[in-house]
Amino acid sequence: MSIAVMLREAIFTAFIIVDVAHTVRDKRRKHIAWKAQQEYLQERALQLKAAAEQEAFRPKKSLIQTHKDDIRSLTWHACLLALLLLGVACWAREYLRLALCVCVALMCIHAAALHTKQSITERRMKEASLSLALQPGLPAMVLGLKGTWLKDKGASSSMEAAMDLMQLNGIIRRAINLVTGAQIHVDETMFEFAVTSIIPGFKVRERYPMNGEERQHRRRDLRKGRARGQVSITAEQELRVSLAWDDPHGGSGYDLYHLVDYNTLCIKSLICVGDGTATYSALYKRKV
Repeated sequence: MSIAVMLREAIFTAFIIVDVAHTVRDKRRKHIAWKAQQEYLQERALQLKAAAEQEAFRPKKSLIQTHKDDIRSLTWHACLLALLLLGVACWAREYLRLALCVCVALMCIHAAALHTKQSITERRMKEASLSLALQPGLPAMVLGLKGTWLKDKGASSSMEAAMDLMQLNGIIRRAINLVTGAQIHVDETMFEFAVTSIIPGFKVRERYPMNGEERQHRRRDLRKGRARGQVSITAEQELRVSLAWDDPHGGSGYDLYHLVDYNTLCIKSLICVGDGTATYSALYKRKV
């Protein structure tokens, strides 16, 4: 066997191994994401029961507001089909009637598919909410925080006011701006939060007992000293991390974790240093 043939087979084998490894990794990530989603939906179904009781007191939405996404999708496809008909009319008038019938049929099928999809989704959520019995433990909004999150910098507010209040130097400011996301683990006993960054050495990791016991960690501005913190669950079933730290630039603040939906997390923060106060918010998307 020549060297060229051996080299070709080795390259081919390497491609196969890499492809198999990527496939296994992707399947594992999808399975983990699916499992987390199922856990969230099961816990979230408990809240749907309470929301259903309040539904009667909410103002009724119009047909257009209720089916806004479906109408937008139908309008977009109708425009495309209208352009198609215009092209047929310009180049082949004898096929205009056939094209018109096909477009009408496609629009009817599309509308039926959208309606069927919405009906199935509503039925599954209703069945899930009715099949679950009341279970003790953390609220679904808190359990849903668990996962890996990527920061949406375009939808997040600026932290300049907070950094000015803390009088951070240029290096720390740059490091904060290079934060890419967060990893969160939460269960009935412990809450753990760790930021991810482009800079490997920039690490902020905090762990707090869910019983409200105070813990000390390294200061987030990386100055000397320790910060004291504890977690609690608000009346709106949001997780709150309360912080306090001593001089230099001693102060206090909090982070409020709000799960907008399964794939969107909003963290609202407030810090107080001396007589000054600064607020900012960060939006994260779940990494699948």
